[in-house]
Amino acid sequence: MSIRRTFAAVSLAATMLVAAAPTSSAVEDPATGADQPPAAERILATYNGSTIDLADGWQGATTCTEVAVGDVRCYDSVEAELKDLADESLGHAAAAKGQGIEVPDAIDTRGFEAEPLRVPSADSIVGTERLGSSVGTQAINDCIFGYACVYDTTTWGGRMLKWSASGTKNLSTWDFRDKAGSGCNNRQLGGFRLDDWRTGLPDPSLYVGLDRCVNFAKVSYTYGGNWNNKADAVTL
Repeated sequence: MSIRRTFAAVSLAATMLVAAAPTSSAVEDPATGADQPPAAERILATYNGSTIDLADGWQGATTCTEVAVGDVRCYDSVEAELKDLADESLGHAAAAKGQGIEVPDAIDTRGFEAEPLRVPSADSIVGTERLGSSVGTQAINDCIFGYACVYDTTTWGGRMLKWSASGTKNLSTWDFRDKAGSGCNNRQLGGFRLDDWRTGLPDPSLYVGLDRCVNFAKVSYTYGGNWNNKADAVTL
């Protein structure tokens, strides 16, 4: 099966775009003055046979994956994730095969070929890496085909959070608000956007293009500094 990826003429061709969006519905905490995101539903995930609320912490898990809406699973390692999901996700099956992990009833990956990865242009290479490098506790390659991923370090390591379903993800409910240091986009189609909800100010946004990995510490932030540990939400 050949996976073809198409791009809009201008916006999706760019590696990333930083913009200021309209003021959000975030509110200010009267006690601390800190921005508080809008209320959101709890995110419940399975982890080692139990159900955990991610807003209360990951309880030792290193990777959590939204397999589908309402189906979130956390694991102690990427290998454990691949073994569990290779029979449900083409991306997981291909990654398991690439790492030599045998999974009974894994999805058949014969004929699977992802679109070749693009080399960043000279004006977009700062803060951006091609997928296929190997760095950090969770390597860039651990952001498998079909997913948008964020990591809690600037070198694609530490905890890793992945989504497959479209929509806006309120990071406070995933225990990732103001904790994202880097990200990768290995979706089949389209970029994803990070937003920082501000009170009384336009909300800055950072766009991550298809087949791109971005070190958020190398991307300038609208109000000074950089995008490391700034994101309050991710929209696919």
